[in-house]
Amino acid sequence: PQGALRSLSLVSGAAPQFGRNALGGALALTTRDGRSDPGLAVQLGGGDFGRATASLRAGGHDDGTTGLDWFLSADHFREDGWRAFSGSRATRGFAKLGWTGPASRITLSATYAASDLNGNGLQEMRLLAADRASIYTAPDTTRNRAALVTLRGEHDLGAGLHLRGLLFWRHLRTTAINGDVNEDALGQNP
Repeated sequence: PQGALRSLSLVSGAAPQFGRNALGGALALTTRDGRSDPGLAVQLGGGDFGRATASLRAGGHDDGTTGLDWFLSADHFREDGWRAFSGSRATRGFAKLGWTGPASRITLSATYAASDLNGNGLQEMRLLAADRASIYTAPDTTRNRAALVTLRGEHDLGAGLHLRGLLFWRHLRTTAINGDVNEDALGQNP
């Protein structure tokens, strides 16, 4: 969710530490935590064609001796769409739990996203003239489910030396259902 982002940096040039596809550079995203971003924020919105949005951001930390902090962010979007059978939905969530000691910092974060997006194809002009909201083929739905869990640790060894480590697990599942247009329909040539 956008509410989970604290900063964004561009690392330009070939950056092999970010993977094989980072030929032109990479974007490094830094997420918020409960120590630097405590508090609660809620935002609601709406619009035409059944559009509704909601976002929540909350963070905090223990003022005692445990050194714990936490942060949560979530957002949801839905709309019916201006065309028939074109409703879409997307939900994203992020959670981070951190611990800070005298010379160490450990964070565990998790992200989950789910979307059902409909983008029905082009419509023939004569049918559009009769009904602007009409569609020619349906469905054209893409469904995504993504999860990411990250464990990050840092320890100051002294004398200007730092030990840092990162472990992560990522899963993405995408399915699509598509009603393709018949190129010979309505006497049209490709």
